[in-house]
Amino acid sequence: MNNKKYLTDYDDFDKESQKILLALQKKVLTETLTQSNLSVQRVQSVNKVADISEAMSDITDWLTDEYIDLERLIIKIKAANSGMNDYQFAYNPKDLNANIQNKSIQNKSDGFIQLKVYRNPKVGNVSVKWKDSRIIQKIDLRSKKIYYRLHFYYANSTETAFILETSWYRDFRDLNILLNYGDIDKYEADYNYFLQNFASALRNTKEADRLKFIYENIPEFILKNLSNNVDNEIFFNHLENLSKDDDSSTFRDSSAAVIQIFKAFGSPIPILNYFRENPAKLNRIYYSLDKSGEYNGKPLSNRIILANIMMIFSMFAKNTKQKKTAKTFTIGKGYKVNGNILEGGIFQKDGDNYRDTFFLQQQKEETVAYNIQSSQTMGTSGSGERTITTDIDEGAQYYPLDMVYIKDISGEKETLYFVPAIYMKALADAQEWEVVLQNIRMAADIVAVIIGVLTLPTGNPYFLLLAIADISLAGADFTIQAFKEEILKYEGGKEFLEAWEKIYIIGGALTAGALVVSSFYKIGLKLLTIPEVIKSVKLKQTIAVHIISVLLDVNLVNFERNSVKILTQNTEIVAATNGSLNDFRMKRLFERECFLVSGNIEKNEKLVEEFALVYKGEVIAQGNKVDFYKQIKELGKNIYNDKKLESYLESVFNRRKTISLEEESLLGQPPKSGTKMLFSLVDELGNRMGQLSRSPNRNELYYKLIQNGKEIDLKCYMKLLDDKYKLNGLPIKDGEHLLYGDFNIPKEITDKMSGLGQIMYEDGLKYFLNAKKYGKVDGTVSVWIKADIYNDYGGQSVNLDQFWIAKDAGLSTEKAAFETFAGKQAKKFGFSKVRSDMKDKNFIERDQVIINFLK
Repeated sequence: MNNKKYLTDYDDFDKESQKILLALQKKVLTETLTQSNLSVQRVQSVNKVADISEAMSDITDWLTDEYIDLERLIIKIKAANSGMNDYQFAYNPKDLNANIQNKSIQNKSDGFIQLKVYRNPKVGNVSVKWKDSRIIQKIDLRSKKIYYRLHFYYANSTETAFILETSWYRDFRDLNILLNYGDIDKYEADYNYFLQNFASALRNTKEADRLKFIYENIPEFILKNLSNNVDNEIFFNHLENLSKDDDSSTFRDSSAAVIQIFKAFGSPIPILNYFRENPAKLNRIYYSLDKSGEYNGKPLSNRIILANIMMIFSMFAKNTKQKKTAKTFTIGKGYKVNGNILEGGIFQKDGDNYRDTFFLQQQKEETVAYNIQSSQTMGTSGSGERTITTDIDEGAQYYPLDMVYIKDISGEKETLYFVPAIYMKALADAQEWEVVLQNIRMAADIVAVIIGVLTLPTGNPYFLLLAIADISLAGADFTIQAFKEEILKYEGGKEFLEAWEKIYIIGGALTAGALVVSSFYKIGLKLLTIPEVIKSVKLKQTIAVHIISVLLDVNLVNFERNSVKILTQNTEIVAATNGSLNDFRMKRLFERECFLVSGNIEKNEKLVEEFALVYKGEVIAQGNKVDFYKQIKELGKNIYNDKKLESYLESVFNRRKTISLEEESLLGQPPKSGTKMLFSLVDELGNRMGQLSRSPNRNELYYKLIQNGKEIDLKCYMKLLDDKYKLNGLPIKDGEHLLYGDFNIPKEITDKMSGLGQIMYEDGLKYFLNAKKYGKVDGTVSVWIKADIYNDYGGQSVNLDQFWIAKDAGLSTEKAAFETFAGKQAKKFGFSKVRSDMKDKNFIERDQVIINFLK
């Protein structure tokens, strides 16, 4: 029989099936066979993989029709795989013949597995041991099919007895489970085999139609680790290729290839970072999407869908600086935005300055009346109305991920949204000003799928997004809007929403003010004690998420933001506090603006769980379970005594805090722009304590403390002095450059916090050591005196007091000098020599000490 005719006569016998049988006929399987080394029980012979020879009868003798009793074959394999007959069964293909075609077999979940079987006509015993079988996957991009095959061999032979084949990964997984081989999702070697196959296909494919096929057929469990085997640059090139292809189904709900690419990242952050660095590429994708996709079965502009996805992705970024400087665009009641002045955008010449930006301009439409004058040419007079558009501003260029505010005044109440410019551009192009919220809902649905949330609660997709996101105020606002009506039902709900709105519009807890934030915490915690709220898990979690989002804006700087949660369940409270607290006791603390949170902290490159007690928005205790219990055990003892409880909370809250910089690496560094340098301050528990500002004036540095938006003069400065200052009686020799600092921090500040002096001293010294233009720093000048300016400290410099305490204890001048704050800091930076003998310059007197610390 002619082989080709035989094969083509077979009903539904595709080219790939022909190819595999022809390969078998040639005695050698030409496909690349990669063995799955699954576990100790699933080890196969390496030699068998490397050298496969098939002693087979003529290809025309193979049985390839579908008149086969699939159920009987499966039963035989399962029975042998239970250990019968040394994991073998007597194979006779004639015993498997059936009178009807069978193309599927029922799986263990009452579904069906589409299955094809290639049968060697030779009779013999077949081994079903996993180590004697072989998994093979073939990705055929030409025919756009993926084959998953399980090869079985005659016992003690390399000859194939039969092959089970499916065209869908899920069917292949179900087949292995049905045969009692287990879930291949859970075997590392199988997983890596499929992962490498898909990764290789993606790395070596550029054609849009083939890329689309691959992405749409990658199993979900493979997608999440693709980024470990495929460079992000390749993903972005694929995204661009698919967009250029302009297939109207590019964004067909959640199954689209583009969505699959986003899912492969597993996080919006690399996508945001890439497009921030390459804005022209995002614009190019935007402009190439000139057709419509689908959402919930309805056509929707692909540009709108892309813009909405990027908008939701932007929820995952802090955007702290942009919140303060972002442009506000108004829509509704005639206000609109024009984005069409450079519609050609990226398609202009390479020298075009705006190919990586969008143009956006605020406009307003108004309807005006007009009169038509009677004339011989125009006929009779009359009146009418016309619409005129006025430019409110000149417009400006925006990168696609620049953040802007949209102020929607179309409703009864103004609503503010914080969105990327590409979102504003898409609305302007589509003129869809009335569907902002619908678009947000749609985007949340899509992004939820991208980040792995397959189902969203009706009416509220945002909470689950926030539960995964690095909580941001912009994202939190979407959640609270979704639950707005329900929150208003409860006492305090209106005040809670009003406080939230103030915080959100102003730009966060740091700028909203202590009273607003305190009110927000107090009301929010009270809401969490209402029985109806406790029963509504989603509502309770939403309120808790918003409290956390404000808390993270100020404190808990060491915690992994997406791990933080408020503990409200009795079991978790008892476990976290070693029984010191329970849910009833926590309610008493809630009433006093105090609550318990847990979260992860990175220590020694590992994430460990810690707990924190928050009072009036500030952490007052924090640590692992053991350390945390030690800090709060006194609280548990006083929980039922109102006076003692409040006294304890206030005493810990008002303790003297040890201050440090949130970013120590900034010490001594110049600002990236301007002249003023700002340092964020935190205490020992990670509470943000405001900012320290450093302002230079030639060779001088001045410091101020900024808290709650107010500047406090610290009466501290540092100055690098050269030898001309010796005329002022200071101990400076010719050619020397010595650092002089005068720190007279107000006592009301030092009573509340310690460590500011050390921060300023280290910063000033490092600043001048780095700033070579002022000259080399040879040492310091220290002038310690009695004076009225030191009344807060007993009328004399703290250093003077420290020096004479040491001196009176019998220490030498040099050793006593190094017992002072100034001496310890000087020694830390290598100034280990004391000079106190310059005639008429150095003084060691009871009321004044003027010395030098030198190298």
